[in-house]
Amino acid sequence: MLNFIIGRNNSGKTEKIRALIAERASENKKCILIVPEQFSFESERSILEKIGAQKMLNVDILSFTRLAFVINEQYGKALNKTIDDGTRKVLMSLSLEALSGKLEYFKRFSSKPALLSNLLTFVTELKQCAVTPDEIAEISGKTGNKSLGKKLSELSLIAASYDALVSRSFFDDENLLTIAADMISETDFFDGKAVYFDAFCGFTKQERNCIKSILPKAENVFISLCTDRDLSREGVSVFENVNSEFSHLKKCAAEQNVGVSSPEILNVKEDGRSPELVYLEKYLCGEEFKPYKEECDNIVVCAAGNRADEADFVACEIKKLLRCNPTLRCRNIAVIERTAGTYDKELSESFKKYGVPMFEDKRRPIGIQPVMVFVKCLLALCAEGFSTESFMRLLKTGLTALSGDEISELENYAFLWNIDGSKWRRDFTENPDGLGFDVTEKSQEKLIRLNDIRKRSVLPVLAFKKDFEEADGEKKSRLIYEFLIKNGVTERLREKIEYLVSSGDTVLCEEQDTVWATLMDMLGKMASAIGETVITAKRYSELFNILLSAVTLGSLPQELDSVTVGAADRIRVTDCKVAFVIGADSGVFPLDPSTEGLLSDSERKVMGALGVKLAETAEYKAVDEKLTAYRAVTAPSEKLYVTYSLSNFDGTSMRPSEIVNNIVTAFPTVPKLDTALSEPLYSIESDASAFKVLATDYCENTELVVTLKKYFGEKNEYSSRIRSLDRIASGDKMKIRDSKNAISLFGKSMYVSASRVETYYKCPFEYFCKFGLNAKPRKTAELDPAQSGTVIHFVLEHVLSLYPKPQLIKLSDNDIKMIVKNLLSEYLNETMGGKENKEKRFLYLYNRLSDSLFEVVKRITEELKVSDFTPTGFEVKIDEDGEIPPYAVPLHDGGFLKIRGSVDRVDTMRKNGKTYLRVIDYKSGGKDFVLSDVLSGLNMQMLIYLFAIGENGDEKYGDVFPSGVLYMPAKKGTDALGRKATSEEVLEQKIKNSRLSGIVVNDKDVIEGMDRDVSGRFINVTYDKKSGGFKGDLLTAAELGRLKTEIDGILREMANSLKAGNVEVLPCEKTNDRDVCAYCDYYAVCGFEQGAPVRKIEKMSLKDAKKALNKEGDDVG
Repeated sequence: MLNFIIGRNNSGKTEKIRALIAERASENKKCILIVPEQFSFESERSILEKIGAQKMLNVDILSFTRLAFVINEQYGKALNKTIDDGTRKVLMSLSLEALSGKLEYFKRFSSKPALLSNLLTFVTELKQCAVTPDEIAEISGKTGNKSLGKKLSELSLIAASYDALVSRSFFDDENLLTIAADMISETDFFDGKAVYFDAFCGFTKQERNCIKSILPKAENVFISLCTDRDLSREGVSVFENVNSEFSHLKKCAAEQNVGVSSPEILNVKEDGRSPELVYLEKYLCGEEFKPYKEECDNIVVCAAGNRADEADFVACEIKKLLRCNPTLRCRNIAVIERTAGTYDKELSESFKKYGVPMFEDKRRPIGIQPVMVFVKCLLALCAEGFSTESFMRLLKTGLTALSGDEISELENYAFLWNIDGSKWRRDFTENPDGLGFDVTEKSQEKLIRLNDIRKRSVLPVLAFKKDFEEADGEKKSRLIYEFLIKNGVTERLREKIEYLVSSGDTVLCEEQDTVWATLMDMLGKMASAIGETVITAKRYSELFNILLSAVTLGSLPQELDSVTVGAADRIRVTDCKVAFVIGADSGVFPLDPSTEGLLSDSERKVMGALGVKLAETAEYKAVDEKLTAYRAVTAPSEKLYVTYSLSNFDGTSMRPSEIVNNIVTAFPTVPKLDTALSEPLYSIESDASAFKVLATDYCENTELVVTLKKYFGEKNEYSSRIRSLDRIASGDKMKIRDSKNAISLFGKSMYVSASRVETYYKCPFEYFCKFGLNAKPRKTAELDPAQSGTVIHFVLEHVLSLYPKPQLIKLSDNDIKMIVKNLLSEYLNETMGGKENKEKRFLYLYNRLSDSLFEVVKRITEELKVSDFTPTGFEVKIDEDGEIPPYAVPLHDGGFLKIRGSVDRVDTMRKNGKTYLRVIDYKSGGKDFVLSDVLSGLNMQMLIYLFAIGENGDEKYGDVFPSGVLYMPAKKGTDALGRKATSEEVLEQKIKNSRLSGIVVNDKDVIEGMDRDVSGRFINVTYDKKSGGFKGDLLTAAELGRLKTEIDGILREMANSLKAGNVEVLPCEKTNDRDVCAYCDYYAVCGFEQGAPVRKIEKMSLKDAKKALNKEGDDVG
């Protein structure tokens, strides 16, 4: 007899089923309860409490899958190893590969896990709907649609090939229900037993066939259905699909000649339920139509900015409920989302912040585990060539014999010299210190060490790669295992496990054991799936990754009493007093009823008309979604919260769904909250949430903020965070608080390069990072502007030192070109390791420097022809061991600041018994001398060098008269002349456009010594006809003296500030600068934001800057 127990949600169907089971079991009669998998534990616990352990022996509680296994174990034959989802993907991929010559539509699917999943979903759908591949093939030629016919033909081929491949080595448990349905009629398994089906919303064709086979065998069959009393109601109703299921089941009974009793109809229980929730259930079922008249206290609707705000509201509200209601337990609360995993991250973070225990039945991808990454990268190295990225990922798993320092050293060298692919097979030959550095004994030792590391790490992989490529599938799996053993991977895993045991982390320890066992199982499955077939390393790697993508790690519950979080179509809650239905946005909950997968809704209808019915259409799914929403909102007995987002994370606006609209219509007085309008006090339910409120409003002098400051001020664990807030709120500068630490870091007496001074005045924090912490970005060995500059300096130094001025100015163009070419070749061979292993682009850019250098040397010769200054010093070192002692500035505390550096070129002129001296700096990028910058601490480098030689250069240059500093453009000049211009005209234009910039002492001998004609061609100085003197970039000797005094003060200020620990984030910003920090290496760590304070540097004319200099000089005087 088939018996139906009918009732809407909360009518007591489950309690009725359990009562019937308890009654029968108490009479020692056998019962079988079949429930969804996720409901089996709760069912067993509840019935055990009712009848006790002894009577429980009369009850079997099974899912459909477990039922099929039990029947097969007792009456069937031995099965192959059950296939898992990952192996399904592997075999589907192999099936597609085998059929590649016969496929057009699905040919591209073989190596793409997401597309393979679609095909496997289709195969599963066939089995659940009891449809065979032959049936699909049969109708493929009858559709009247060539495209659909082709698609169905290929799908039938794929499904049949896949089934054949699975059956060769595995058993597909998706076939088990079909086998069981056929087997039941031949067994006595259900004889004399009552069978109960509970908590199902509907059944697949496969499940229905099982029920059909059970009906004539069992003494009684009871099925509970969630629907109302009017089973014949037509039209759209939340129960429409359930009513259709009722008809299908009655038809099954009729076909088996089994009687059907009158349905037992249960009424919704209103006792113990809040009146609002009782009314809502009736409203959704069409039993009530008018709005609820009373105040609505037990339903809340909340709008949130996004999912994170939703999760915060839910966690905060749960904490309030638990605090205000001591009898409410976490297990009485459910959070229901429509699709599993949508709110995983947001809920996890919010529940942690508010201290709410939550059990997430969440599995994590196993592919991120170290040993899995190791194998994945090992296979990638075999399949894709020796990629540096894959190799480094393999080394960084910590499962190789290399130490962390060795891995870092190897990675830095690979990054520096762009080591990739075949370069790993050869010994390293490039200088570990970088491009352009001299090869020293220390660098040679480092290179030997690096090659030893390379051999120890690379050679085993290359040997494995050779064997692996030629092996069949089974042997490939074995080679991986042998490689792991031979290279000590298992030993290092064991060391990790021992460390975890000693630190008391048993969960992670057990996880590592599980991961290793899973890997071994995966290799076994790969061997079984591929067998003795020889496949390429690339194909094996693809299949392994497909398998890996489907393997996950579960998590054990950490709390006995925790909030239940689940998807609406899977969650089964008991004793739920409060429910939070989250994500109630249009198209999200309920879901849009679109039919996903390989076949469209219209294609499914065509198939249905031909007698092959697959999964239901969009119309059916739309009704199913209504039922899912109905079950969710009627789950609680006391209080319901419904939340929705106003936008998603990309800013797209969202609208509330019909769930919200129905509630608002039915309950005009329902509280409608908005998280954006909530008061700060509302969200304070934990220390973490309270501190967030404090941090947000820290500068507000409200009673709440004052109270929170006092509260957290007494908590030691928050002391450092409070100090940080104090510093930010007060606008305190970044500072090393203990001056002893600052002095220890920078020294009482400081010894720095001139370029470091500029860095400090550009931004003190950049100086601290670069020279205090020595944190510097890695750079590749490429011909960047800095490296090009080094090459240019080398060539110019050697040209001018090898060819004295009288000889230099007589050189022909061809002579200059040959000299430049030879010097470039010399530098490449002696400093850069020659042409070997250099990229084509590198050599192209390097050789192109010859054109620029020819022009620069040509301009120098032209300038020296009209100058009485002679180059006498090249790369002049200013240092303790240099030609010139460092420039020293005494400090007030008895220490000193010494500046070191190197001058590109020093020119001297002997005239009227005096030695005039100028310093020249080559600039491959271009440089404008601006006096106002110098007064702000910038561009002082060349002036400091000039003063250093003036004070300390007696031994080398004698008593000198400082004459100026000049910047020479060391790059190819530009001209705007037409094609008809002569070479002389072009040269003259380029000379004019590449004039030296800087400052020259306003002295007749100096000026005419630099340019006899005072033409303004080479320096920006000309005759002033009005005054009879000179005009241009000039300073008097007295002004130069004042500038020296000013620079000394600036240097002293820097030293004192560093000793005081002042390393504030204060970038300088010149007039018209747009993004002061655009190219800073430390922008990501300083916390600077646009609009924050900067040190403004106003660009002044030379005249105004000289006025400021003279005023400051007068003030000092």
